[in-house]
Amino acid sequence: MTRVSANEALGRLLQGNRRFAGGAPMHPRQDSERRTALAAAQHPYAAILTCADSRVTPELVFDQGFGDLFVVRNGGNIGDEIAAETLEFAVATWAVPLIVVMGHQNCGAVAGTLAGIDAGIEPGRLFGEIRRAIMQGAFELHFQPKVHMPTGRVIGALTAILIVMKGLPLAYAKDMQEDKQGAMDALAALSLSIAAMAGMVTDLAPDTAKMKKAAGEGYSTATDLADWLVRELKLPFREAHHVTGRIVAKAAEQGVPLHRLPLAAMQEIEPRISDDVFGVLSVDKSVKSRTSYGGTAPRNVRAQAKRWLKRLDQKR
Repeated sequence: MTRVSANEALGRLLQGNRRFAGGAPMHPRQDSERRTALAAAQHPYAAILTCADSRVTPELVFDQGFGDLFVVRNGGNIGDEIAAETLEFAVATWAVPLIVVMGHQNCGAVAGTLAGIDAGIEPGRLFGEIRRAIMQGAFELHFQPKVHMPTGRVIGALTAILIVMKGLPLAYAKDMQEDKQGAMDALAALSLSIAAMAGMVTDLAPDTAKMKKAAGEGYSTATDLADWLVRELKLPFREAHHVTGRIVAKAAEQGVPLHRLPLAAMQEIEPRISDDVFGVLSVDKSVKSRTSYGGTAPRNVRAQAKRWLKRLDQKR
């Protein structure tokens, strides 16, 4: 049995899923010869933890055959101790290179748990696990931290390579062979991270109203106020920082955002503040004011989006 890498395994799953989604499944490796060959031993190349929902059968969703996938299923896709140990068994026994946690929409177990919570019904063991997961926010986007975590490995690999290069003796021998392991590990981590993020944004539906509200929380435009005090009133930044802190405290005391704080209240702290300050205090105006390279101004964002979409089209 030829072993495959994690990237190759993920590639097979993605290809199969594209066939399934496109209505052209091949149903590979499902004949009697395949069943006979598997009677003696199995060699799955991926392990999948997913829900027991009848609508999300991994072998069909990924268009794979008998013996290709080692599947762990339970209601609500709960990663409990038994599920974790079962996945560890697959890795230890068959050296499975890839573990996939496959979620789905409209989960019957989750819907039933939510209905039970609303009705005040005491949950059983399974629904209790799902309920705890919901309460702890465990059904939020889990794999973002998983993308952040490999950063340390990648930076570590870079540091190792730089040290090797810096320490090369004048009489070169075989020192450069030390760069391969770190480079390959960093490439594998980066490739999987990109695949995870691509999967996340494919069906991402941003809630612009909530995003805008969140952007304005915590007095995020306080820096804009400090910059305005330095730029317009010529205050030293240390004084501008102090004035800004007092104004933010005043806004918090009145329970309003900075751009809703009355001018008179600001002038009690710094009499020279004028109406012009409101031109920088709202989130929209703060975002639009960042016009330097890499800034958040919509014009900059549109330009970069256009540039990268063009580059991506060229690579297809």
